[in-house]
Amino acid sequence: TLQQVAAIWSDSFRELHPKVTLNVDCRGSETAITSVPEQQRWIGLMSRPLTNQERAELEQKRGNRLSELVICQDVMGIIVHPSNPVAGFVASSESPFLVKAGGSGIASTWSELNVADPLGSQPIQILGPKNSSGTRRYLESRLLGADAANRSVSEYSTRDELIEAVAKDPSGISLVSLSHGQPSSVRIVPVAGADGVPTLPSDSNIVSRRYPLIRPLYLVVGLNGETMDDPLMRELLSYLLSRPGQEDVMKDGFLPLTHGEAVAQKEKLGWNETR
Repeated sequence: TLQQVAAIWSDSFRELHPKVTLNVDCRGSETAITSVPEQQRWIGLMSRPLTNQERAELEQKRGNRLSELVICQDVMGIIVHPSNPVAGFVASSESPFLVKAGGSGIASTWSELNVADPLGSQPIQILGPKNSSGTRRYLESRLLGADAANRSVSEYSTRDELIEAVAKDPSGISLVSLSHGQPSSVRIVPVAGADGVPTLPSDSNIVSRRYPLIRPLYLVVGLNGETMDDPLMRELLSYLLSRPGQEDVMKDGFLPLTHGEAVAQKEKLGWNETR
């Protein structure tokens, strides 16, 4: 998810510090933590938060505390075939999107989501990215919740392949990033937030955060004690959280941090900042 942003950051930072070498190796959130290099200076790019187990294991392995920073925001969208008339979903921390209408448990057919025949009698086909992607875990959490282990997901290597597959499958559903553009070959389903009003990801609804399906993206770094005091790492992380660094994330379509959000991330690094 953050591969292109990492390349932009790398180019921008080298313009400021030509002698610095940055290596970008992006293979998915599920491999980012297991492949942390032994050398001191590293940044893990994650499209999902660390689990408690991952944090504990890595801190024990490396012998230092980790800091997990929110670096930008990613607008997500639930997509279905253009002919699918499903009215919308409710963004709730208590229930996944595919919970049965008026009941409990995860829907198996579209009729359980109040979709009439002929689609209603069809099974819900869930399509998603490969298991190596943190977005896959995000999709399973938001669509299926605790039932994820009991449902199969058809896997696709790229976002474009996934969107194309949903566009060809009347019973298909997926969840993709909209930060790289809203696809025209599928239907984006409205999502209701705290106000209960189904909302589409228009520019105004995204800027106002009325559209609720926006996820944070993360950086994971190892601290020196309770702070990040390595001079080069401090310079790099300061750039990523600066206005130019946040303008870089906008070049790839992501939402930047506000000033207050950026200051909050610096405080996680043990830096005293003025809000």
